[in-house]
Amino acid sequence: MQTIENNVLFRFMSYLLCLLSIWGYGIFLYFSLFEQEFLIKSVIFSIVLTIGYAWSYFFRYSKQYFVKLILALLMIFVGIDFFRKLPETIYDPRIPLLELLISLLLLHSFDLPRRKDILYSITSSLIILVVLTVVSFSNFIVLYILIFTFLFYLTLFIMDSNIKDLRFLSVISLKVLGFVFFVVIFLFLILPKPTGGYFFRFVFAPKGEAINMSNPASNINYQKKIEDVFKQSYTYRGFKGEMNLENRGLLPHVLVMKVKMPTITYIKGIHLVKYDGKKWYNDNEQEINISSSEYSYFSSLPSEFSYSNYTVFNSYFMITADLPDILYHVPVPSEVFFPSSFLRMKGYNFYSEYPLVKGITYTVISIIPYVDVSKLKSISYVEYDEFFQKLLKQNPDLRNYIELPSISNKVSDLAFDITSGENTFWGKVEKIKNYLETNYTYDLFIDPPKNESVYDFLFIQKRGYCEQFASSLAVMLRILGIPCRVVLGYLPQNKELFTGFIEVYADDAHAWVEVLTPYGWIPVDPSPFNIDQQTLKYLENKSKSSNLFQMLGLDEEFIGRIKFLADLVFKIIVIIIASFLSYRIFYILRKNYLAQYLEKLELGKIKTKQMKKIFAMFIDYFRMKDIVFAKELTLREIKLLNIEDKIFQKFREFLDLYERYLYGPKL
Repeated sequence: MQTIENNVLFRFMSYLLCLLSIWGYGIFLYFSLFEQEFLIKSVIFSIVLTIGYAWSYFFRYSKQYFVKLILALLMIFVGIDFFRKLPETIYDPRIPLLELLISLLLLHSFDLPRRKDILYSITSSLIILVVLTVVSFSNFIVLYILIFTFLFYLTLFIMDSNIKDLRFLSVISLKVLGFVFFVVIFLFLILPKPTGGYFFRFVFAPKGEAINMSNPASNINYQKKIEDVFKQSYTYRGFKGEMNLENRGLLPHVLVMKVKMPTITYIKGIHLVKYDGKKWYNDNEQEINISSSEYSYFSSLPSEFSYSNYTVFNSYFMITADLPDILYHVPVPSEVFFPSSFLRMKGYNFYSEYPLVKGITYTVISIIPYVDVSKLKSISYVEYDEFFQKLLKQNPDLRNYIELPSISNKVSDLAFDITSGENTFWGKVEKIKNYLETNYTYDLFIDPPKNESVYDFLFIQKRGYCEQFASSLAVMLRILGIPCRVVLGYLPQNKELFTGFIEVYADDAHAWVEVLTPYGWIPVDPSPFNIDQQTLKYLENKSKSSNLFQMLGLDEEFIGRIKFLADLVFKIIVIIIASFLSYRIFYILRKNYLAQYLEKLELGKIKTKQMKKIFAMFIDYFRMKDIVFAKELTLREIKLLNIEDKIFQKFREFLDLYERYLYGPKL
């Protein structure tokens, strides 16, 4: 029988695996970072790999000492180049690591004389696959893994059975292949999915040039870059820090970012505090630079509240189009991992050092308070006012959140009429929100207001877009003395099924309101297309699950340890089940192949050097059928056994040949 090193099919299958890993690098990085260089590199890598495999096959009997020396020197050079590039991508070395692995794979392809060398190449392609799974942001990674897994098992199967051509595929049952596919899909569905930021503690492929704001030339360059971003048709003008209610403009359906986080919720850009009847804006805010010298940007972030009972919410942001210098996040940011020496804060709005250019990624770890909704709804309006007055003494700047310009009496009367008879603070908020949802129409095509914007929306046009809804709610809440602010950000709608990434488009730009509560700032969205109740329910459910542990007297740290251990045990169980199923799949494939191979075996064409191999295949087959021959039985005694199996009848005939091979005259 042909040795595995000379088996062209085995070498070709390992070549396909390596080629698949190379093109996975090119395609998935192209669709993640939109850089053609990865596709060009894949073409070059493929050519080199093809030459390497051809070279190693034709010179497999040669010692190639000179080639080995050259390859060793090139590997040293590749390693030095990797460490040279590493400081440039210190935030995340995955791309340099991929290129290092591929470079070593290509060099090694020129020296594959033995089976173990080919197995090294197969292992390298598997490692590249693993790295690709945490780099890719596309659903197609699932299809890629399925194809790779099929080729991987096929290659090992060919190696184990030393098959020479692909005709053996005809003996593999379609039912078995269907079962394999079903198991893979089933495992994917039950495997625990990491929440946003689980794998991404550091940013990936940072881009953009850090700017020294103390340098006037850099400052001018910075401002020009910001202006260029706002010239893009997909950039929401409100992110400039001013929301003009007279002209919103239409936004195209352009993908601007992908976000991985535990649930779809509001992605905050900035909040606006001041209102002059025509627009919302911020005024005279002191800018503070937040240094990255500590472990976290926001570990000591000041706040009106001390969140003693909260959950950690991880968000991983992948920017896919040039955006303004705003740090998009889910409030309240506790830790931020960002490719910059510092961030800027103005009035608790957060900005980066430079515009968020396409390709930047970063992680925000937020703390979100648990909300007891029943308790929130039970707070009376008088109790809430006492709570706010107490906060005002501690922080007089909070008065900005109830200030208003001259407002029509009709707007004030409407606010009091809607909430009349309601004695709870949250009840008043919900009544105004529900009134706006049910009595006004969402419409992007409205005439510019001729009066004060909120008055025009409430009493004249009675239709508008999210800015009008949010402004009307904020104004009426302030009339009642309830502090609030308008927030601009994104309300995403789409979540990729397999990768878990939430797709955010330019036309997902949205405005809503944040209301000050004993639990912090809670989003309230009066527009017909809102998810604020889902967000509130998410916070409430988190609170209930936590309270169950707290009723047992367990503190937050101990609860975290229990959840970690439970998650670890679950993953171990899943790995054990997956390993067992993988073994069974391979077992079934092997058994099916042996049955078909031995049934079609032509005894007269068996070569002498194949005798032991085929005898072992017969024994393996019967072992899989739970037929075990006692060691003390001779070959003739085995032939006399009464076993009902058509393969055993052929085994009897083969034993005659095998006896002559063992005990007959040697030629």
